[in-house]
Amino acid sequence: MNNENIERSTFACANYIIENLHKRNIDDLTNLKLQKLLYFAYGVHLSLFNEKLFEGEIQAWKHGPVVPVVYHEFKDCGKNPITPNSLARIVIDFSDEFEVPRIDKEKQEDKAKSLFIAYATYGEKNAWELVEMLHNGERAAWKKHYDENKKGKVIPDEDILVEFEKRIDEIATFILG
Repeated sequence: MNNENIERSTFACANYIIENLHKRNIDDLTNLKLQKLLYFAYGVHLSLFNEKLFEGEIQAWKHGPVVPVVYHEFKDCGKNPITPNSLARIVIDFSDEFEVPRIDKEKQEDKAKSLFIAYATYGEKNAWELVEMLHNGERAAWKKHYDENKKGKVIPDEDILVEFEKRIDEIATFILG
């Protein structure tokens, strides 16, 4: 998959979270918080459907898991909230339509469910509460891969899956009451 398709799938997920949190009048969505919500959505999707939510890689940075292409897209916001006017650019190049990934309707609905679960469950928490949640726990994939001397280490899907096998039960309990 080429870089444009990777960015397109990843930015579409980021934009979905941005738009839906603003519809819920949650206006504290910083880049840091967006990173954590994307990670939660990715882990939920991986554990429920055994497939990637998006193609962008997730790396272990100082404050937890980060999707670098999304971080760089919104880094100019700094610590300020991301607004609906700041949606990620999604490059659409129709010059080679065979390169555009085809996603069937059921897979789109599955992705929307995973994104919904993440922002509905964690969207009202602030960024630092989410950081704390992801740094703690014996199964924290970030903890296993973070090394302050070796920046940008990729967190493998296998480790994210192990972390979310337990977390998905907590999320289900939260959603179902």
